[in-house]
Order: sequence, then structure tokens, then C-alpha cells
Amino acid sequence: PFEPLSNIFDLKIPVPTYKTNQMRVLYKFDELKKVPETIPGPKIVYSHFLLPHPPFVFDRNGNALPQQQPYRMWDNSESAGGPDEYRQGYRGQVIFANGKTLEAIDAIIAKSETPPSFL
Repeated sequence: PFEPLSNIFDLKIPVPTYKTNQMRVLYKFDELKKVPETIPGPKIVYSHFLLPHPPFVFDRNGNALPQQQPYRMWDNSESAGGPDEYRQGYRGQVIFANGKTLEAIDAIIAKSETPPSFL
């Protein structure tokens, strides 16, 4: 019930909504880019994102997708939009996630005192 109010008034309440999901994903990518500056010394970094899985909140360019259904998390090709909409949403988020991942890797390499090694 808080989703409409949170979206209309941009309350930034941590209610699970499409908007908070988008904000959480973008925040995680931004924080990942800061790792070389915020954590001193050698490190192993693991980050897990629920992209490209539903709910589909980004198109391939990172734009918010319009939502017609209440927010819920599931990974089911039998979603309300049918298999074609599922494939389109999944594909778009894969493209978006790949681009953001490459951005984060480039930022980490550029900001690292010692070049990172990749396993």
C-alpha cells in the first residue's frame, strides 16, 4: 500500500517497489566503483545483483520501465505479460547490467593504486 505514496512523493522509503529496486541496483553499482578509494589494501570483492532477473525495472539503456502490475519478485516465464514480454524484459536487463558491470570494472581499474588481477 505504500508504493503509490512512495512513488508519487518520492519518499525514498525502503518499501519494496519498482523504484526502490532501481535505486538499490544503481546504488550498488555506484558503491562498487568506489571500492579502490574506500577500502585500503589488497581485497577480494564479491558483489551480487538480482539482474537480469525479474522484476524488470530497466530497459537496455537504463531507463525505468513503465509498470502496470503490483511489485513482486519472481522469476517465472509465465509472467502476466507472457513469454515474449519476459524475454524482452530479461534481454533488456542483461544488456543494461553488462554495460553497468563494464563501467564498474573500468572505474575500479582506473582508481586502483595497483592494477587488479582477475582470476
